[in-house]
Amino acid sequence: MDLGRHMPGDAGREEDVMKRTGWIALVLVVAIVVGFGANALAGDSGSNPASAPTPPRTITVTSTASVGTAPDEAVIEFGMRSEGADSGAAYDANGVKSDTVMAALVDAGLTKDDVETLSQDVDRQTKDRGTPNERTVYVASTQISVTVHDLKAVSSVIAAAVNAGADSVHGLRFQVGDQTSARQNALAAAVRGAERKADAIAAAAGTSVSGVVQVREENSNSKPYYYRGAALSAFGAAVAAPTIVAPQTISTQVTVTVIWAIV
Repeated sequence: MDLGRHMPGDAGREEDVMKRTGWIALVLVVAIVVGFGANALAGDSGSNPASAPTPPRTITVTSTASVGTAPDEAVIEFGMRSEGADSGAAYDANGVKSDTVMAALVDAGLTKDDVETLSQDVDRQTKDRGTPNERTVYVASTQISVTVHDLKAVSSVIAAAVNAGADSVHGLRFQVGDQTSARQNALAAAVRGAERKADAIAAAAGTSVSGVVQVREENSNSKPYYYRGAALSAFGAAVAAPTIVAPQTISTQVTVTVIWAIV
């Protein structure tokens, strides 16, 4: 038998294999062509400037506004100080003094809710150090904060506390108790100012403002008015009611940033 020759059945099988191989190759070629075409289309659409979204036309401005509001509160800080041979004696003596001052404040028209204790301390101190009279004493001190709602009564409240035993008066300030209304008025004024700025810029650029895109509050503050005067020094004797005049207004300031759309 000639082993180098193919049988008739073998030739048919080879032909079938070749046909199948050709179809597979054709399918792969078509797939590759389609893939390249899709990528080309995608690249063309992404690089076409006409198909990109147009960025919005805007103007960004920052505006600050201040409004004045009549103060309706005064806050005063009083200090009481007592010495003793030991810490207990100093503490007790200062407690009596503080109670006397509190009673005087209530008689002057305040309530206990208007008074806040800021600090209460007892310290050991050496007096006449290095001399034959050197000695150790204990000092008790109390600091309180008082809120006065009747501004006409500020002077009489100070006199009442000092005459009852308060050793120092400091930190007198006038303020607005509720900042809500003042802050809202300042915000509205700041936004109106931002609109005027945007209109001026748009007009200079030959366009006009069409609406608000974004509003952002940057900061807001209300600065109390601190009184400076002789009435806020230490007192050693009974005093008459000092003359204290409250400021006419307290300033509340707000800053906003507004982005405006333009046509």
